[in-house]
Amino acid sequence: MNLTPKKMLITFFAVNCLGAFLVGFSFARYRDLHRTSKAIMHNRVDSIVPGDRLLLTKDGNIFSLGRSTTTQITHEEHVSEAVATSSGYFAVAKKTNYSSLLFYNKSGSLVQTFLDGNAPRIDRMVWVTEPVVSPDEKKIAFVSDRNRFQTGNSDNALFVQDIVKGIPQLIVKPIPYSGGIANPVWDPQMRFLLYTSYTYDELTLEPYSVVQLYDFKTRSAIDLTTKEQNAFQATLSPDAQKILFLSRDKDKNSVTLFLADFLDQKIMNAKALATGDIAYPRFSNAQNHIYYLQASENSDYTLMTANVHDASISGILSVPDAVHLKAGAYSVLTEPK
Repeated sequence: MNLTPKKMLITFFAVNCLGAFLVGFSFARYRDLHRTSKAIMHNRVDSIVPGDRLLLTKDGNIFSLGRSTTTQITHEEHVSEAVATSSGYFAVAKKTNYSSLLFYNKSGSLVQTFLDGNAPRIDRMVWVTEPVVSPDEKKIAFVSDRNRFQTGNSDNALFVQDIVKGIPQLIVKPIPYSGGIANPVWDPQMRFLLYTSYTYDELTLEPYSVVQLYDFKTRSAIDLTTKEQNAFQATLSPDAQKILFLSRDKDKNSVTLFLADFLDQKIMNAKALATGDIAYPRFSNAQNHIYYLQASENSDYTLMTANVHDASISGILSVPDAVHLKAGAYSVLTEPK
């Protein structure tokens, strides 16, 4: 091909422009990838605040999740709803017709079946779920249908058991044919338990839920929320002065997360923080910080973290390694110093 000096100059200029464009594009691409990598790392560090460690159950195993490390504790155990003690972990093993409460040591080895829901006959099998250990680690609360043989009511009741003596105590009976009791939470000072009680309107038979408090001193239960609030899954702040709870709007088919003051066993000044497919809110050990599960379009849950100040929510982040979770799949621990 014959190139005149003018064409050679134009070709040289075009090649240099193309080279400069490719170099610039490559640098920009590297810069964007670098920014993305930094953003992911930034998200990982900022999503879990200093002083917190999260205990997860995912794909049937227990994981401990910190700001920079994730540790798998059990392997191929098929458990859920894990809670920690200073010496190990309680977790629920669900089968087709029953569930059992197991205890694992800190290394993830099975130590014992703490509560066995199995039985020789299928009609004698029982469900044991939602364990929560008391702050002094002497007792464990859980919900179970184990009293249905005496009452004829197959809905879950609330039990408390001494961990050492191993004697379950029935605390609250469910309302018959209501859906039972769920989501027990210990008061940090062990004066009472919060839980969700499912019930129904006696006239319309419309189901709803209320957050109740069982007082160990008076041995009585009181409602903390109303029928109109249709509240469930309440949890207390570490100082027991704030409370988070969910409220279900049946007309809009949505759930709203509320933050409120908790004074003299009363919920006051409730403020809506967020609405969506939200579950299991938890307070951080740090002030003005919370965690909760959120799903979209019927997907599994992702663990979210956010700042809360003056009844407003901000700085919402997802927690890496805490995706595709099931309900009740995590708890907030205190990071050892």
